Amino acid sequence: MSELSVKKLLCLVAAMCATGMSGCVDSDCADGMCEADSGYDFSVHRAPLAARCSIYVSGYGAVDMETDYVPNVTACENGGAGTAGLQAQAVAARTFAYYKLSIGAGTEAKPINNSQGDQVYKCSYTTAAQKHYDAANSTSGIVLTYAGAAICSFYVSGCVASYLDADCVYRRSDCTTTQQKYVTYNKGKSGSNVTQSTLGWVSSTNKANRGCMSQNGAKCLSDAGHNYEYILKFFYGDDIGITQAAGSCIAAKTCDTKIPAAGGTLEESDNCFTRSSSTAWYELAQGSGSHLYYTYVWDKAADVVGTWKLNMVSAGTYKVEAYIQPNIGAMSEQAPYVVRAKGQETTKKINLSGKSGWVTIGTFEFAAGGDQYVKLSDASGEPYTDENGKRIVFDAIRLTPVQTCSDACTNGAKECSGNGVRTCSKGSNGCTSWSSVTACGSSQKCTDGACVDVQTCTDACTNGAKECSGNGVRTCSKGSNGCTSWSSVTACGDGKTCSNGECVAACTNECNKGEVVCNETGTGYKSCNTSGACLVWSDEVACGEGFVCDGGQCLDKNAVCENECTEGMTECVGNGVRSCTKNAVGCDVWSATKACSSSEICSDGACVDNPNGTEEYEPWSGKVEDMPEACVTEIDGRPSVIIDDLDPCFTRAASNRWSEIFSLGHDNHLYYAYIVNGMPSAVGTWHLNVKKTGKYTVYAYIDSAIGAVSSYAPYIINASGVTKTYGINQSGPSGWYRIDDVELTEGQHQYVQLLDTTSEELGQNASKRVVFDAIQIVPYGTLVENVVDPSKLDEGNAGDTQDPDDDSGDADDNAMQMGSSQAEASCSASTRRGGAGFPLLALLGAGFAGLGLRRRSLQK
Repeated sequence: MSELSVKKLLCLVAAMCATGMSGCVDSDCADGMCEADSGYDFSVHRAPLAARCSIYVSGYGAVDMETDYVPNVTACENGGAGTAGLQAQAVAARTFAYYKLSIGAGTEAKPINNSQGDQVYKCSYTTAAQKHYDAANSTSGIVLTYAGAAICSFYVSGCVASYLDADCVYRRSDCTTTQQKYVTYNKGKSGSNVTQSTLGWVSSTNKANRGCMSQNGAKCLSDAGHNYEYILKFFYGDDIGITQAAGSCIAAKTCDTKIPAAGGTLEESDNCFTRSSSTAWYELAQGSGSHLYYTYVWDKAADVVGTWKLNMVSAGTYKVEAYIQPNIGAMSEQAPYVVRAKGQETTKKINLSGKSGWVTIGTFEFAAGGDQYVKLSDASGEPYTDENGKRIVFDAIRLTPVQTCSDACTNGAKECSGNGVRTCSKGSNGCTSWSSVTACGSSQKCTDGACVDVQTCTDACTNGAKECSGNGVRTCSKGSNGCTSWSSVTACGDGKTCSNGECVAACTNECNKGEVVCNETGTGYKSCNTSGACLVWSDEVACGEGFVCDGGQCLDKNAVCENECTEGMTECVGNGVRSCTKNAVGCDVWSATKACSSSEICSDGACVDNPNGTEEYEPWSGKVEDMPEACVTEIDGRPSVIIDDLDPCFTRAASNRWSEIFSLGHDNHLYYAYIVNGMPSAVGTWHLNVKKTGKYTVYAYIDSAIGAVSSYAPYIINASGVTKTYGINQSGPSGWYRIDDVELTEGQHQYVQLLDTTSEELGQNASKRVVFDAIQIVPYGTLVENVVDPSKLDEGNAGDTQDPDDDSGDADDNAMQMGSSQAEASCSASTRRGGAGFPLLALLGAGFAGLGLRRRSLQK
């Protein structure tokens, strides 16, 4: 093999499991990659990655990866996280898309789904905002890799912050979300020690499964001040590759880092470090910042070139050092560093063999500003052979100012400091500085750099000062002993009052202290100030050209608006309403809150009667064609399917009685309405997209923390053409409430519905609520966790809870079903395992559908 092919290529052989291949059975290879161990070190891999600039999305066609797909997925999946959490979500979303493309999905022939089975690209509950585009742009082209390829970046919502400890790790046992069990904590782990997620096929040969990120955990870490790289390694392991893809669609990185006068360190991960487009870059999860690039020596023209761009805040002389990681193989003995400083280039050949830590390149005089750099290439002049694979390392560089000094004072000078004296003297560095202070004696004071004796008295005030005392004035003056004291009080005359040591005419306040108002034309403002003892308006202050006064502030007419809301929007604040209006420069801002009357409540941004009403309600038609187009959650015989109240399969009738809470309920959100008599108004419908006929059990989730709730919540189930109504007592503990066992038929439109009208007498029950949250559909006989025992409820419940003795199937059969679901878990949605003809090399991660798992955005 030639030197070029040895240096430029790293061959990784992966034996994939196909149908009928020996050694790969359902339990070993479930719907994902089955790779034989090739014997190569997968922790060391190639750094370059070709950018994927577009992806096909089902129902949308080809969309731009960086400016459309990634920011929209970030908004829908975890749009409420902080900056680092959004960046981590953007990288995970991009990585998942790259993985799907690598196995043939995301193409025109086989688009990626806009669903929680893959990733949510467009959603009804939020739209991408500037912060989501910023997260995608700031991480443009960054992908998580392992073994030289994009991983299948699993992520789920996980438990909310209240269930996490100070390290953002799940510790409590009472979190009800089923998704937490798939989350992995891989901080400090690498290689085979990394915990794989049971969402995918768990095997040491499955290089695509490196764990699962908690979106709530990522938000927690972001709020704690960690950056997105820390967050990703926290869940996916220390050796996960945070790799920059190269291509025309990748946003150019802006070099903003400046080296301060005190010096600093510039990592190879900084935007001010650039790499040539060579394919001979490699990286390791070692070195300064737990990452470095490297290449091999070369005796030809430079191919691999790395440049640390330097922008110096101050001119000066600095020592330049490079960080060298030990024990990573043979090192170059003449690494060619080029330093450009103050318009001059200097080349230094540095022997890296046996070096560890910071190695000095040299001392250089830098100018203030840019156009200066440290550059390193593979052109060391050392030949590359199989036996001489010496490495050149590209890691952090450090600049440290070479100490100089300047005189702080005149040698021998003295001065007062407090009631003491300090002296100027020359130090060992040849420069002058002030000494420590020598205090004067108790009967002395420092004057002109010397301690002098003073008379034994104490000044009571400052000579000449005046102050009010009662309704009169007293003056400070120096006495015969040389010390100051207050004079007797001189009373102010009739009609006068003392203010700030002066007798002034009494007055009436014109305004309130601190008040600021605009003039009628908006060209200026005046403020309320103290004048004597009174509050009066100041002279008018002009805003100036290009500014307009609004709310007591001068606003720049040409400034870019930072809108607080969307014009026309209203929202409840306490029991009042505020609306979104435009200010004088056209920015959307919230108005002051207008309180609702005592007979009203605020609901959906409006004051409405509390709590009755007579809006007309038309029952659901039951027609298949009325199924919402966005409803893609399928009832297909999986162990559990959850339809949350923010799932597109849940719809709400138009009503002014809807309210919502973001901190309670399944997946931290629920709707509610106060109970009414007569015609229903708030009506919620969970549409059932049935793909497999069979007998199922229906449960509803209730969070007890919401307060007083209905004892006879009217659930309506339409199943196989039969409609039944159940009065469910929602007043028990938090958990799943069993409604009934039903027969569901494929191809028919069936539903679960809940109304706000109940048979309860209003009276003292007028403040009770009907809760609209998640429902769960499971095959008949399937065990469900956290089911509420009906015997613990205060009143009767028309719907029974789960009866474990009612299942005619045995425990072994149940265990087999659950085991099969686990075996089918992989990294994409969908096909369930059939007979011998099922393609074993399916998409890694199909268990999002197979386990009934629905990833839910945290941005509600």
